[in-house]
Amino acid sequence: MPAHRKIGRNEPCPCGSGKKYKRCHIGQELPPRPPLSLHERNRVILNAAYGIFGFAKGRTWADFKKNLSGKEVREFYEVQAALWPPDTDWSAMMSWADDSKLRALYLGDVKPELVLQNLLRFSLYADELLVVDPLMNPWIIKPEFNPIDNPDQYKSDTLKLVYVLLQIAPWIEAGIVRLIPDPGDFNLAFKHETWRLAAERRGDQPVDQQDLLMAREEGRKSLKRTLLALPPHQLLATLRRSGQSLTPEQEKEFLADARRMLRDDPLALEQPPGQSFKRGQMIAMRGGANLETAMLMCAATGAFPYTNMRTRWQEILSAHDELSETARVWSPFAKAFRGDLVPAEAVASQRMAVIRRIRRTPALSFGPPEWLAADALDETYFRLLPSGQSTVTAEEAAMLAAVFGEDGELPARPAGTSRWSSDFRQPS
Repeated sequence: MPAHRKIGRNEPCPCGSGKKYKRCHIGQELPPRPPLSLHERNRVILNAAYGIFGFAKGRTWADFKKNLSGKEVREFYEVQAALWPPDTDWSAMMSWADDSKLRALYLGDVKPELVLQNLLRFSLYADELLVVDPLMNPWIIKPEFNPIDNPDQYKSDTLKLVYVLLQIAPWIEAGIVRLIPDPGDFNLAFKHETWRLAAERRGDQPVDQQDLLMAREEGRKSLKRTLLALPPHQLLATLRRSGQSLTPEQEKEFLADARRMLRDDPLALEQPPGQSFKRGQMIAMRGGANLETAMLMCAATGAFPYTNMRTRWQEILSAHDELSETARVWSPFAKAFRGDLVPAEAVASQRMAVIRRIRRTPALSFGPPEWLAADALDETYFRLLPSGQSTVTAEEAAMLAAVFGEDGELPARPAGTSRWSSDFRQPS
């Protein structure tokens, strides 16, 4: 596959020696080495996020927003490029999926504000959640748009992606969430053909209005963050051009409010936008893979597709006859209950073990929902359990009640422990 970028002389050598490429294998054939598994690669990128951006040494999110550098972005994407070179055998990477686990492939957006709601509530119904890797593959991006060649363009986008990675890190470490690259990243001819087929399938069907409204709202948020980050004199000039007229005192209050809003928004880069093409910020909208690619991914992993986008649901359900037997059963089920599972505000990393404790049974029912008694299990966490699909025994309910305190929160983790074990009995 042709690649748009070459390995830089001062970049880490792909052989994994830790030396610079110019002092290692430049001009030589790289030696073969055992390929990392998908889970290992996911953990490498997590460790890169913690290490390169300084969180492993106690860096705060506030400092990250203010002082994220292009050098850090470049180093992060150099790791991504090393993990997924052009000669990656995508099919071989899927060999881990040859088992009986039930998997779900998420084809929605990865907005940081909704990632827990859109992804993790489906862990009630699937053993593993597969997500199309939201990190771009530098090998197939032209230099002028490449995060390695022009990393300053990707500061805002990297901030949001790191926010997502840190939220789902416990699930990635546990192997419950897996980040899977688009197979088209390693075969551009395949990628272009799936684009053509997807456009042909879509035809002139209109995009759902709610999806359009969501996209516009995201655009408004991005524009607001960009404006708030302008230097004071530019922000006031923009305000005046809009027809607003403020007194000096009002301008002072306005600037203070703007800085406060920027500081309080965890997804806002607290750096002025660049004045040139190379320093402008890339705004990316992600929606997983197109349906043609998604069906290949589902076939390779035994997963069923689901999404939070109305337009994408129309595509998935219209391709019912082309989906696997698993997907034909579970995708409509996931759509039916996409708004009635675990509320986003009730989900935190420590609660994953609780969610996983609710066992999935083979029987599938679309009957009326059954409610658990509040004294058996806090209904804030599990509002709806479809009849015949998920069951909680009296023993499990008592165990869950013992784990949660009266305020519905987990008790403080005992000193010297790193996490709660998945059986709730003993922290480990």
